[in-house]
Amino acid sequence: MSQKTGQPENPVLGIKGNPEVTYFYFISYYFRFPVVYAQNWEAENKELFAYLKKDENKFDTIIISKPELSMYAFLLFYHQVPPQTVWTGLERHGADPDGWRHGKKLGKYEFRNIDWEKDFLEPKNLIFVSQGWEYPDRQVVTKEILYPQKFNVFPYGQEVIAYPEKKVAFRIWKYVYNWQAKKFELLSE
Repeated sequence: MSQKTGQPENPVLGIKGNPEVTYFYFISYYFRFPVVYAQNWEAENKELFAYLKKDENKFDTIIISKPELSMYAFLLFYHQVPPQTVWTGLERHGADPDGWRHGKKLGKYEFRNIDWEKDFLEPKNLIFVSQGWEYPDRQVVTKEILYPQKFNVFPYGQEVIAYPEKKVAFRIWKYVYNWQAKKFELLSE
């Protein structure tokens, strides 16, 4: 017990207060929140940029949609891009309503919406990356990166029903240009 507050003290963690609350906090923070709020934590960005780095030398252009989500910042962090490269090589979009100028292009990475017609005009190898909810009409993809599986739970009479929810974080298309056939081909994993 703390002499000042009269509250129990956790001797291992040195935290004062109710041990049940402390336990709930740690369980929530390290186990529940990363699954339930995975989209807010953007944890799948690390997996995405590791995946892109693995094959980036085989492709001419990598287009990542939704520049307003500042995906370029994750590229800089996960690929450990030196500041000098950022200062000299990062092109930016015009200012958004809040005055922020999001990344537009850095090397072969472009941060803009995918143009499914114009992007195929030049014969080159391409990777397209979209948010999981974008382009639902494009069912065939090279890879999907999923958020952690979470379970939705609800009562049904005297039973409790739990069903898994799989939500797509990113959809990836890899296209290579076949010079003999003179057409783009979608790669599969």
